[in-house]
Amino acid sequence: MRVTPGESVNSLNSNAGDSGRFLSREELASFVLERREQIRAIARAKLPRGVRSVFDSEDVVSTVLRRVDGMIQSGALRARTFMELESLIGVVAENVSITKSRLVEIARHRRLDNESIWEMLEHRAERCAGNEEAAGLLFKMLGSLDGADQRQMFLLRFRGASHRVVARQLGIAEDACRKRWSTVCQSLNERFSGAPGHDLA
Repeated sequence: MRVTPGESVNSLNSNAGDSGRFLSREELASFVLERREQIRAIARAKLPRGVRSVFDSEDVVSTVLRRVDGMIQSGALRARTFMELESLIGVVAENVSITKSRLVEIARHRRLDNESIWEMLEHRAERCAGNEEAAGLLFKMLGSLDGADQRQMFLLRFRGASHRVVARQLGIAEDACRKRWSTVCQSLNERFSGAPGHDLA
């Protein structure tokens, strides 16, 4: 499936008057499978050695395909360009590769930044029943954010990127980046600081 990165790709739940073209489920599956090696590379990097014997990188490809297909069926696919869709596939691949222990570990390490969002994420991750629920929590948090920039900002900060690096990636000033990050943190804390099952997302 040959595409131009910035080409419009309206999700199936878009309004009829939107510009661009709609992806069929078959086209979406083709788009995901053409990125099989990228997805497998993410999985190999993210899956702990002890997990790979029961959940290998090919399982991740299959899970990503099911998740994205489910999003397009339920009307939750928000990508507007093929570049955003490719980014979304990467996010899904990371989410289904992550484990509960890894999520807790990352959040605990990020707490050194003295940002309350990481303490909230650590506590929520610790209460997850297992890896699937932990991945679902992260995916739900990402899905609650407004737009690709906020999701990219969260993922970069989650991976430990400085505000300077995030600002450069988004093409904005560092001060503006800090303000936007403060908005993201406030939004996530408001939605996910309650007990599991009572999220406002």
